[in-house]
Order: sequence, then C-alpha cells, then structure tokens
Amino acid sequence: MSERVFRYGGRPPMQQEALVRSQMRLAHAYRNDLVQIERGRRAAIREAIAQAGDVPALSRAVVAAEEMLERSLAVVRTSKVKARSRNAATPELRASVEQARKVLREAKRALAEARKRVREDETIVRRCDEINELAGELRRSARAYCGVYWGTYLRIEAAMQASSQMPLYDGAEPNDPRFVRWSGEGTIAIQLQHGLDPSKLLEGKDTRARLRPMPPSADGKCGKNIYLLELRIGTAAKRQPIFATFSVRLHRPFPEGAIIRWIAVHCRRHASNERWYVDFTISVPEVVRAADDPTAPKGAVGIDVGWRVIGDEIRVARWSDDSNGEGELRLPAALIRELRYADTLRALRDEKFNLAIGFIVGFLAEVPAGVVVPEWFKRERFSQWRSCARLESFVRYWRSHRFAGDEDLFIALEAWRYRDSHLWHFEVGQRRKALGQRRDLYRVFASKLAKTYALVVLPKFDRSKIARRPNLERPEKHQVEKARSNRHLVATSELEGAIKNACVVEYVAPENVTLTCSQCQIIQQFDAAKELVHTCPNGHVWDQDDNAATNILNRRVLKPDAPSPTPTDTKEVKRNERWLRARRGQAERTERTQKSKSPSDNAAE
Repeated sequence: MSERVFRYGGRPPMQQEALVRSQMRLAHAYRNDLVQIERGRRAAIREAIAQAGDVPALSRAVVAAEEMLERSLAVVRTSKVKARSRNAATPELRASVEQARKVLREAKRALAEARKRVREDETIVRRCDEINELAGELRRSARAYCGVYWGTYLRIEAAMQASSQMPLYDGAEPNDPRFVRWSGEGTIAIQLQHGLDPSKLLEGKDTRARLRPMPPSADGKCGKNIYLLELRIGTAAKRQPIFATFSVRLHRPFPEGAIIRWIAVHCRRHASNERWYVDFTISVPEVVRAADDPTAPKGAVGIDVGWRVIGDEIRVARWSDDSNGEGELRLPAALIRELRYADTLRALRDEKFNLAIGFIVGFLAEVPAGVVVPEWFKRERFSQWRSCARLESFVRYWRSHRFAGDEDLFIALEAWRYRDSHLWHFEVGQRRKALGQRRDLYRVFASKLAKTYALVVLPKFDRSKIARRPNLERPEKHQVEKARSNRHLVATSELEGAIKNACVVEYVAPENVTLTCSQCQIIQQFDAAKELVHTCPNGHVWDQDDNAATNILNRRVLKPDAPSPTPTDTKEVKRNERWLRARRGQAERTERTQKSKSPSDNAAE
C-alpha cells in the first residue's frame, strides 16, 4: 500500500463554525506551547554542553574572532565612505578581512567538534536524559490542558516531532524552532484508526466522519458532485459526538481499493479572503506488474537538479539514463514572467505605500492653520512603519474618528487603501496561479519518470549552505543576489520532493560530480559558473550538467537480477528503522538511569 493525499475544495463550516474556529485558535496556541517547551529543552542542553570540557574556551575564541572580523569590516566600510566608492578598499584591507573570516571559520569548526565530543560524555548524556524526561512531562501536561480535540493535536505533535530532530546548532549559533503568529489560518483533523473504506464513509454511520450528497436546492443552483462532510471535533455528554459540517466538491472519485487514514480541513488566507479545502490521506494498493510486462518501468536514470539561465529559460534538471538517453527540464519563459510579475506587483504596492506615508509625514510637518490634530494621530511614528496592513487598519480607525481639516489627506489615504486592496488581491492571485503552474510542471515530469524508470538516482546535496545570505562586503554581491533570486524562482527542493513522492529514489555522494569527466574520470578544477561546455585534458567535450547527471548515474548502477524496490518497501523499511531506534534509545536510557542510581536506591527498590 502507498499513501496519497487527495485534495478537494470546500466552503466555511455550515454548522459549528464558532467551535471550528475556536479549535483552530487553540491548536495554534498549543503549537506555540510546544515550541516554547522545545526551545527550553534545547537551551538547557546547550547550557549543559557549554560548561563541559574545552567548550567554554573555544566559545570565547569564537567571540574574539567575530570581534576581529567586525573590526576589519568596519575599517573597510570607513574607507569606502571616505572615498565615496564601493571599490575603495585596498588589497591589504581585503586580505585582512579574508584572514579574519578564515580565523572565524576555523574557530567555529573547532567549537563544533568540541561540542560533538562533549555530547558523548557520560555525565552530559545523563543530564540530557533528565532534561528530555522533564520536557516530556511538560509536553504531556500541555496536551492535557490544551483543549484541542485529539485528531488535531496528533498532527501538531507530529510536526513538532519533526522539528525536534533539527540540530542544536546552526554552525556555531543556536538553532531553535520558531513561534508562529496567529493570522486566522488553521487546521482541524481526524485520524481514522485502522482505516475506513469510502463506502463506509458514505453510509453515514461512523462516529468520526460522515459523507453524504448535498440535498438538491429549491432553486436548482446546487452544483454537481457537492457533498456534505461531517467531521467530529468534540464530544458532548454521554460521549455523543459533536460534528462540524462542511460542503465539499468531490471533483474526482477515490481510487479502487482505497482506505482513508486521515481527513483534515484547512483554512488558509489569500489576501483578505479565506480559502477552505479538505485533504483525504488514503492508502491505495500497489499495481503489481508481471516481469515481462512491457509497460513496467525499467532501468535507472541519474538527475542533476540545479538551475542555469539559458536564454529566456531556466534549466532546472538534466537527466541521463542507462540506455544512453538524455534530456532536460526547463522553466519556460512565459512561466518565468508569471512568477516574477507577482514580485513586480509587490514592488508597486511598496512604492505607493511609501508615497502614502510621505503624505502623512508632510501633513504633520506643516499642519494647516486652525487644524487641531488629535493626540491619537500625532503619537504614531509613521516614518518607521513598514506594513501596508498597519496603515490600512489606521485608515479604517480614522474613518470613524474624523476631525476638522483632514478632508484632503483622508481622501488621499482612502484612495490609497482602495487601490492597495486591489493590488494585494491581484498579487496573491497571480503568485498562487504561477506557483500552481510550476508545481504542475514538476509533478508531470516526476510522473513521467515514475512510469519510465524503476530507479531514480539523485545526489545527496545539502542546500542549506547555498541558502545562507551572501557576504555583503564582496564586490560580486549583485551576481550573488541574482543567483539567489533564481534559486527561489525555480524551487529545486519542490522538484526533488515531487520526484521523491512519485519515484523510487536512491541518493549518492555529490562530491565532484561536475568536475569529474564521466568518460576518463579525470578531476579538473574550472569555473563551473561561467563555463557550461568544458573540454577535459584528454579532449572530451561535454555539457557540465549532462556530465554531472552521467556521473550521478554511474555511482549507482541498477543490478539487473535484483528486484526493483517499490515506494512501499522503502517506507516500510524506514518505519521499522524508526521503531527499532526508538526501542533501542529507550533501553539505553533505562540502563543509564539504573547505573546512575546509588546502591541504596537500588536496594530500596
């Protein structure tokens, strides 16, 4: 069985709307409570590590290296200001900055290695066990008092469990999950233990979820495939279920043999509007094909995922298979224009916002004679405002608190508010449409791979390194920012996620896949950013992305006699590995606890 998510459009609750929104608000508060507990757990573990071994001395060395780098950068900035030129820094000053960066990198590396060694110390391990046990008690207490129905809090806890696996440090800096601001969005969910057949859901007898056709309306305006979804969100007296009712458009049926595992209703904000939709997480049986079936996927393909501007298009993937086939995936120029147009609309909104703030600041600088500005107006620091939503809220408040002499300014700000609302909805709609087109392009590409190849080989590449902010002191800042913009535009992680969801994927080491000649295996350094087509010392000419895809494939060759793994097999293995790790970790903690107890404690037990 493999899991899929079927998404259908919905409408706001027809019954129990107040309770649904209350559950979403409580779920948001519960998530932030778990974030607070997790941040405290991480801070306590970091504090225990910071006092052990040579970590304190190395931490002071990192602070000293950061101060030295800041002093070097300050000298460079001062020279640029005096010369009124970006390129005023001398080679000596740039060399001092690079040396300071090198010292800082080495200090951070030494600190990271010391922290890793300290984590293996028996005393620190026992202290971490105590901290984790206390955090577990706090999480259980937060669950008991959160007021969220169990299906919803299970999803929140699953998300927090994933975030708790993040490293304690991002380099040398603390790494913590972040709080989420309440914006009116939320999710309610129900888990169907052991699964539920869609036909049982339509019978309307289950106490967790029910689905029935929408009764025909008197005016005949009820659309096709409209159903009423009743989702349990609470329990009344005598264990009677409390259902919330939503209208859902089931535009496609469930697959044959599907089993429903989860049902989740989401509310998301698009500009000032709400969008509701329902996700059905289902398990569907795998299609078993005969070994001699000509339609069964065969062979392997290596894919080099990245981004490269080629004319008006951007190449996002280059692939090479074991039968000498090759190809590529590009974002077309029309889609790139659609993706960038939303940013253009955002820039236009910012420009008009700055003009509106300028009107207010100018009005307060030269108040017309005889006009008395109220205190609630004068106390605001408009020049520091950066949010269109804040100014819109201020104008709405102003509408019911008018004062004499504000006519011209109020009319101008009201016109700005009307225009900004239009541009806001335009921007959000444009971005949603463009992102949907890109997602569909990636999913179609992944679907074709899954139907053609038994195995997809990808490099195990850490994208967090290239996601960091560029160095603002370097002269090539403009080119780095442009590359960063293209990285956000193509979203290679979304492409890789689509491939992982559709195909059987195996990862290989990414080292030197671009610099190694796939024909003679010679590694040669060259400027990969500027040289798309390269000639190796033995005279082999290749496109570097095509060469990288071939190297990726060659690092994992599919064995013809071995049965091809299926996505279900891979998920089952990972699930068993997680279960075994959890059991092993629990046994190790129990053993450490027993060892740490004194003989008198053991005798008392």
